[in-house]
Amino acid sequence: MAFSEMLPSGAPGRAGSRRAQAGGRAPRGDEPIKEIIVENIITGLPVGLVVISGKGEMTIANPVAGRLLGYPVQEMLGKGWGELFFQNPANDDFNQVMLDAVGQARVHLRRTVYYVRPDGMTLRLLLTTSYVSEDGNVEGVVVLLEDLTELHALYEREKTILEDKNRIQAERVESLRYLALAVAHQIRNPVMSIGGFAQRLKKKASEDTTEARYLQFILEGAARLEKIVESVKAYADSFEPRLQTVRLDEAIRAAVEAFRLEQRGSLERVKWEMELDPVEVRLDPSLFRGGLRELLLNSLQALKGGEGTIGLSLSGAGAAGGWRLEVADSGVGIPESDLPYVLDPFFSTRPDAVGMGLAKVYRVVTDHGGTLELESHEGKGTRVIITMPGGGPAQGSVRERGPAK
Repeated sequence: MAFSEMLPSGAPGRAGSRRAQAGGRAPRGDEPIKEIIVENIITGLPVGLVVISGKGEMTIANPVAGRLLGYPVQEMLGKGWGELFFQNPANDDFNQVMLDAVGQARVHLRRTVYYVRPDGMTLRLLLTTSYVSEDGNVEGVVVLLEDLTELHALYEREKTILEDKNRIQAERVESLRYLALAVAHQIRNPVMSIGGFAQRLKKKASEDTTEARYLQFILEGAARLEKIVESVKAYADSFEPRLQTVRLDEAIRAAVEAFRLEQRGSLERVKWEMELDPVEVRLDPSLFRGGLRELLLNSLQALKGGEGTIGLSLSGAGAAGGWRLEVADSGVGIPESDLPYVLDPFFSTRPDAVGMGLAKVYRVVTDHGGTLELESHEGKGTRVIITMPGGGPAQGSVRERGPAK
């Protein structure tokens, strides 16, 4: 039976008249105790419940459904769905859920839609519908309604705040990038001249003299400045990600293995944990490896005495697509006062560091259209959360769990 045939309503039949009382049920009379229990359960549900018969009539509705839909329960019972709800074109998406539930013979169909009540108030509702049939005949549709209006408004506010925060951070980092590029350009040539002349003078100076020691200090300082200039230039130079399709879980395992070989003398007391979904994405493999190396290096340096846990988790970001990577450690954590600045270029709490590591990671993530969040508790550890658009599950693979080998 087509749903359009179910929508018109005739005069209330026996089922409709029996349920014409408050709470959507008939007077109790001599009803069995079982029906009384069911009535109390339906009336006390914290969500709205509507049952639509195969003829398109609403035969059961509880008080919450009446409040959400904006009609007294008595007015809803025995009437066709279309009589009450098809009149307002603003509720097309709301009504489409009912059409899909029957047209697609769907059980447990869930959708979030806007609904405009007769008084003009707009709600955000989660509808869960189940198509009920017996012997191929339409018996009806059960509809659960949950009010998500306040939750959705809170989500939108948080989303706006996060977007503003990311925009401000991106603007600040971009300004610092231009400043860094200008500084690098102005400093590079003088630093190279200082280092070159100091090297020539040292060759002429006698060994084990005060002059030779001073010149060695100058050379070491110039070398450090050159390293800083190179780091700044590498960060500030413009680049366009060269996107390729890669298996991200495999790329992560390869990057971790390369890092462990590079740092093999420092990892004896490090415990590795990995939970990786098989995900296929498009990104720049070189930039990704460089960014992940910086995160792993930060985690290693944060472990007190080189002892602790470094964990990586990769998962799909849900039906909307995308993926989420978390890199966590059990290290010393970051002081709350430092958290607003850790993504800025030149910020570091270590005297021997340039402070470009996390800034590079942040730029790689944003250049790929993603977001980076950082959670840290002093004395407990740090978690970096990267969320990227695009990608999807790789075919024929299962998630890898457990410690890295």
